[in-house]
Amino acid sequence: MTGLELAQAMRADDELSHIPVILVSGAQGSIGRAHPNVFDAVLDKPYNEKKLIETVSRLLS
Repeated sequence: MTGLELAQAMRADDELSHIPVILVSGAQGSIGRAHPNVFDAVLDKPYNEKKLIETVSRLLS
């Protein structure tokens, strides 16, 4: 199962669909940006740790 397939399965599951999904990738960022209904955020590697923490905080608030 790819990351995209996992995220799609989570979105389709009522018990999991509320969990934010962040794609962190060095090569697959374009896939994440092509599916904004699946991924809540996309960070490209190498990512800034401060940006990751800010993104997680924003999605959990």
